[in-house]
Amino acid sequence: MTIAFTSIMAIFIIERIDDHKGRMSIIPLLMAGIVNTIYWRFFDGLRPYALVQFVACIVIPLMAIFLPPKHTHSTYWLWAAACRFRLILVGFSSRIT
Repeated sequence: MTIAFTSIMAIFIIERIDDHKGRMSIIPLLMAGIVNTIYWRFFDGLRPYALVQFVACIVIPLMAIFLPPKHTHSTYWLWAAACRFRLILVGFSSRIT
């Protein structure tokens, strides 16, 4: 899911900010997702993984609210981010208990 969310962030940058900046951010965002997943797997540290997950869940709705879209139907992104944020919270709370 981290790789999916970093991809969605890159798509959001393309849609809301600039095509060129979005295309340039795809590889660094995907690499951040992959590195965090590998770090989580080998070192059992969730902090970097959680950082990528929560930043994506916070930035996507903020971009959807404050930056004008180039296309229509952008409220679906807000619903998707809200559902994912809820799933992340449920997943982390189940690991704690």
